[in-house]
Amino acid sequence: MDVQAFLDQIIFTLWNDREVTTGHLIGFGLIVLVLFALQRITVRRLLPFLFRDKDLDRSLKRKIRRLTNYVFLFGGLTIGIKLLNADYNLIDRENVNFYVSYLLGSVLIWQLARLVDTLLSKLLIPFLVRKNAKEAEPTTLTAQMPVRDRNLQYIVYALAALLFVIIFGLNRTVGTVGLNDDQQLTIRVSNIIWAVLIFLIARFLYWMIVNIFLDSLYRNKKMNI
Repeated sequence: MDVQAFLDQIIFTLWNDREVTTGHLIGFGLIVLVLFALQRITVRRLLPFLFRDKDLDRSLKRKIRRLTNYVFLFGGLTIGIKLLNADYNLIDRENVNFYVSYLLGSVLIWQLARLVDTLLSKLLIPFLVRKNAKEAEPTTLTAQMPVRDRNLQYIVYALAALLFVIIFGLNRTVGTVGLNDDQQLTIRVSNIIWAVLIFLIARFLYWMIVNIFLDSLYRNKKMNI
């Protein structure tokens, strides 16, 4: 028996005559091993490195570790169900299909968005603010932090929504706008999300420039603003 015949050997059959072969099982096993190794490296090496020299609550550290584990868990389930050819169609109607992988992928995107939001809003930006304000007298930076946090959250979740729409084929047409007699502009769901995303990014960049970079520049020049 050659290698290809061995990989194509049917081990068992699932619903709707879905065949699971030796190749499917080997691929699934390799993915499990790789994701498990990455999860251990992330939780035991990378996260402690990020937490180093930072005064973080235990609850925040536990939250980051929990979200990291969720990302690996649902990422593994989403990939695994595809590799095992076990992606069951939960909703099978005309022009509407909703597979198990869609559900798992949705949870994965949501948990990934929460993790990125937490890392940015609780670690990166506060670190920049504290570093910038070390030699300064108390300013209004602290009062402006909630605005920055909300902008970051909105940006992360807008990106998650955009990813969800694109991956799951939900980029439907919302309407059309006539530019002239011969041309029309088609407005899709992704166009609306992109417009909101650009606005949020612009607001956040404005906050960063004014409250971190320019504030640091003026302080270095010993200017009172």
